[in-house]
Amino acid sequence: MMEFDSPGAFADHLMRVAARLPSAEAVAMDHGAKVIQDAAKESLGHYQPAAGPFGAWPELAERTREERSLQGYTEDEPLKRSGVLGGHIERCAEAREARVGVPDIEVSHEYDSRPVNIGAVAEDLEFGTVDMPPRSFIGHAAFVHGEGAAGVVLSIVAAHVSGLTASKK
Repeated sequence: MMEFDSPGAFADHLMRVAARLPSAEAVAMDHGAKVIQDAAKESLGHYQPAAGPFGAWPELAERTREERSLQGYTEDEPLKRSGVLGGHIERCAEAREARVGVPDIEVSHEYDSRPVNIGAVAEDLEFGTVDMPPRSFIGHAAFVHGEGAAGVVLSIVAAHVSGLTASKK
């Protein structure tokens, strides 16, 4: 426990904490976002149960299984083929905001010479299309692991405010 010789020393400490708080918050938010990012990546290839507003992932259609097999992939690992999607789940954090998602960039894949926008693919998978049911992997991860991510953020900021750590970004 920190002790202060005077009210002025305590005030000086609070001023130093306040000056470093945005940096500590950004570090904390990045760690919290990593919890969601890791959970989203780990969900790929594994059927997810319903959670909150997110439905359980339905079984892959027979034609999808056949297509996967013809392309040399296992038949029953939803949202996982070459690893391109998982490799593009990114996070970004600032002092009081964090985002986890897939960027709108063109990527190529080994079974088709045409590049695809991996962000658009992720959006179709997350929300579904006319021909494909949704299989939420980012929203689902945030719902299921959000409380744990918030706990990580809180513990880092609390450690900073209490003087147990000096945060640097």
